[in-house]
Amino acid sequence: MLAASEPHIATTCLSEETKIGETGWENLSPEHLERDIVSLKKSFPRIDGEALERILKKNGGHIGKATKEIFKTFEGVEEQFYKKYPGAFGDKQEITFSDGGTGLVYGWDLRFDPCFVSNPRTINSGGVELQEVSCSIMILGKDKKIHYPNDDYFYDLADKGESTDCEGEWGTDPNDVYDENHPSNPKKLVPTRRELEANLINWKVPLLGKIPFIDTDNGGKRGIYQGINIRNQNQKKRKLPKGWYRMGGKEYNGLYYYHQKDKVPQWKHPLDCPCDL
Repeated sequence: MLAASEPHIATTCLSEETKIGETGWENLSPEHLERDIVSLKKSFPRIDGEALERILKKNGGHIGKATKEIFKTFEGVEEQFYKKYPGAFGDKQEITFSDGGTGLVYGWDLRFDPCFVSNPRTINSGGVELQEVSCSIMILGKDKKIHYPNDDYFYDLADKGESTDCEGEWGTDPNDVYDENHPSNPKKLVPTRRELEANLINWKVPLLGKIPFIDTDNGGKRGIYQGINIRNQNQKKRKLPKGWYRMGGKEYNGLYYYHQKDKVPQWKHPLDCPCDL
């Protein structure tokens, strides 16, 4: 059972009372509203419950849109919310070395899903509401040979390291150096800056540790990336025990919760609750 101080986990599914209204998908069934009002009250305990209910109903039972309106309506609430639930990406810093090379420092909060979008844009296609997906970096075919020669390889390394169940170590330890001689890099390659940033920005993989790169936009100079775990600087990424899954809670800016099939979800990582294994 969740402690009273922990956020509420709301599991949402489409029901017969879910329909498309003026605000998009709507679900105004009593069960859905009751569950999400409880969640909103836990997120915004200082706001009157009746006001929260009115806003939720106005937004068709859509908790993400309701949250956005709450931010606009009540002064200071948004700042307090994001201070408590900051999301996965902490900060970024870029520095230039004396030789002209570049250093990139990213801070990550591993408690949150880096792919979470608080209020995604949607497109209605034939009665089905689809979420828009956007990438900050456009990879053009003409750039492939120079700037992305091993893009698929480094995507695979990053993906395995981020996966909760696949074997893979690349970019998982904040105290390690993932150069061409690291055991997790069998081809002994160094990524370009663009290949590295494709994983960080497009695929939103929170890479940890130091990763050397080649800056193909800066005369091939060597640079260094460092990914920091801002909540626990020495803690590496952890795989999940078999049968466990994680999801970003939409009410709490993508805060991960963990669950097994047919069991009550929990906020703590299962390795921090050995009695549950």
